[in-house]
Amino acid sequence: MSILVELIALVGAGVCGGFISGMRECGEHKIRLPRSGRRIELGIAGDAIIGAAASVATYTVAIASRLIDPPTDPHGLLKVVSVGVVAGFAGIHLLSNISNRLIRDLKGVKEQVRYLETTEESLWIAERGDDLLRDRRYEAAEREFIEANRVDPNNERAVIGLAKVFRWTHRLERSVETLNDFIEKKPEASRAIYNRACYKLLLNQPSEALLDLERAINLDPYYSSYALTDPDFNNVRHDATFLAVVQGSADRGRKLFVSTSGENEV
Repeated sequence: MSILVELIALVGAGVCGGFISGMRECGEHKIRLPRSGRRIELGIAGDAIIGAAASVATYTVAIASRLIDPPTDPHGLLKVVSVGVVAGFAGIHLLSNISNRLIRDLKGVKEQVRYLETTEESLWIAERGDDLLRDRRYEAAEREFIEANRVDPNNERAVIGLAKVFRWTHRLERSVETLNDFIEKKPEASRAIYNRACYKLLLNQPSEALLDLERAINLDPYYSSYALTDPDFNNVRHDATFLAVVQGSADRGRKLFVSTSGENEV
């Protein structure tokens, strides 16, 4: 059997195997034109091309590694055809699985990168808001925190900053409402819960405030120590319920902080 006949049989078998496998997998193999960048869907032609290439590659590797000998017997053509069909079929199947896996992985990487970029941008904007808040430039700070929250609604720093702006501009109800929405989404946001306790106490809602305080301490014992020196709790400093809440967890507090800025929120 001549090399030409062997090659034709091998390619034909690979095309057949690729076509059969492509019917089972998908016919969406595409190439991108170098100049225009447009993608051309090859469909069945793509299955045939990949099947033929896989059969030739497989047969070449098999010969080079002496896994099989060049056909010299009367059944040699049958061997070539068999290898071609199997290689073409397996080539499409393997390529489709690899392609699907790569697409899924690439999509996950893109989503993760987008998430990290969004988070970083939101934190950067919120940091600007914090600087403005410290300078008592409340209107500008409010704009920054709103923008940071728009970029990333899960940015706790932006939500807490916005609530602080409302507090210092005498809109305590807005402070509580802002934190309500966030805590509903993030029920373990201990810092937001603690600050809501402060605002509720300033709104003369001591019972609800102490419930929030206890909830915050249960999530993070640090707040038991913090509340002992927080000016916002001066009105209930000697209240039995307050003492029971904070002293019951005081020994688990991480560190005692004394507020010197006059801004009671953490």
